Amino acid sequence: MKTVILEHFYPAAPKDVWDLAIDLDAFHEIMGHMITFEGLPSGKIFKGQSIDVMTSLFGKLPKQPYHMEVVECDHDKMMFLSSERGSGVQKWQHRLTITPHKDGALLTDSIDIEANIKILTPLFALWAKHMYEARHQPRLKILARNGLLHSGEPKAIVDLA
Repeated sequence: MKTVILEHFYPAAPKDVWDLAIDLDAFHEIMGHMITFEGLPSGKIFKGQSIDVMTSLFGKLPKQPYHMEVVECDHDKMMFLSSERGSGVQKWQHRLTITPHKDGALLTDSIDIEANIKILTPLFALWAKHMYEARHQPRLKILARNGLLHSGEPKAIVDLA
């Protein structure tokens, strides 16, 4: 198993970043340039939610089934934990937390990954690092478009454990 940890700073209120992070309707815009989803529900994620979708890399590769269970979703603590599998992944456990930070919010993604074929796990970890980094700019654009950004320098910190 590999663990990928990424931290991104957003010059916005933590609650606004949280609301965006759990918004499945915004997910198409945030991820659409990398992965397309068929069957993704609308609304905010919630504890106990079970999501089954068909995914396609870049909308070009054959669709693959993917499953996500929302194990925890605490709006007061601004954190969720999902357990996912599919598309060559045996285990993809994602913990997202939003913490107040000077002049904004720090979004931390921690992903434990294990591929169906164990020797491919490092490649899946590299893909996860790339994919979660790629979410940062679209989120900034959405926050800016909605007038939710304030002064501060967006930053990204990455750790591939």
